[in-house]
Formats: sequence, structure tokens, C-alpha cells
Amino acid sequence: MEELSLADFAARVLGVSAAPDRIAGVIAQIVGDSVEIRDQRVGPNGIGIATAVGAPGEIEAFRSSNSDWDVEVMVPVHLRVKVRLAGTVVRYRIDVRVHTHIRLVPVPPCAVFVDVADIGREHVDAVVDPNGIPSRILGRVGKVNSVVGDKVVAYINELFESPEVLELRRIDVARMIDRAWDAGFVVEPSALPSLREGSA
Repeated sequence: MEELSLADFAARVLGVSAAPDRIAGVIAQIVGDSVEIRDQRVGPNGIGIATAVGAPGEIEAFRSSNSDWDVEVMVPVHLRVKVRLAGTVVRYRIDVRVHTHIRLVPVPPCAVFVDVADIGREHVDAVVDPNGIPSRILGRVGKVNSVVGDKVVAYINELFESPEVLELRRIDVARMIDRAWDAGFVVEPSALPSLREGSA
């Protein structure tokens, strides 16, 4: 029988717990189905007012090269943007990609905390699809992608730091094991008769 060191066992447990597809699923639930940004001043001297409504795309998650269980995450958000400018309404799209780093941190007494790296503007790519907007109008509302990108960053950071999500980010391993024992998932009652027959 192969025997693992405590360190190797803990590493394997963390690796299984932080499987990228599981992390992506949890992030998708936290971010939700829609992102909305209301009435943001854009352009020179705040000449325009921007509103953006969009939906997250498929979240990508993959193992980090820094650790066996750290995970790199990319959250795409597809936004429909409307800018009111001197009686004119300009509509177009912005594709935002938010990058972050997630690691699992063992904490006492027997739990794991999901640590999400702070997201800054440098972790966000925002690409404008002008969708036929005349260049003179787009220039007047210039850098709207930066404003929208900043608001997406603030939204996601506030979301991950909210009390409700912080509670979800702490995984009580001891409690999970207790519940597994109590529910019969560790030794299923249906297996006991066959075990007794085999020992008779």
C-alpha cells in the first residue's frame, strides 16, 4: 500500500478541490447572468452619459504555472453600450475580459479560504466594436472603454468582497467530512451486508 506524506496528501486534496472546471462554475454563479452600468460621464468634460448592459460569457479557468492548485481565471463580459451626447444617442458594443488569480489557503481549524487576487485596471482588456459609428462621434466620446472597464472592475471587486460571497469563499472541510459520515457517503449501509458475508 502506497503511503503519502501529510504534505503530499494536503496538496492532492487542494488540487482536487480547486479543479479549474469547479472554480469556473462557482465564479459563474457569483457573477450571475447580467452586468449593468448606469449613467457614467464619458468624454471631454463628461460631455456624454454612458449606460451599459451585458452578460458574462463562458468563463475560462486553467491551472497556474505557479502552483499545483492555483487557478488563473478569465471572465468575458459582452456589453451593449448607449451614449447620450448633445441630443444624439450612440450605440455600440464593448467586449471586456477580466483576468484574476485564485489560490486556496488552508486556515484554522480545518478549512480552506478561496483567495481571489485584487483586480486592477491592468487586469482588464476592453475592446470597442464601433458598429458603424462615425469616427467623429466616437472621438468625442473617446475612452469610454476605459470608463466602462473601470466600472466592471469595481463591480466584480465589490461582488467578491461582499459579506455573502466572503462566507461562500470559506470552505469548512471538517464540517463537510462530518456531513459525509452522517449521510453515509463514507461507508454506505448497503455495502455492510456483503462485507459481513465475505468475512463469514
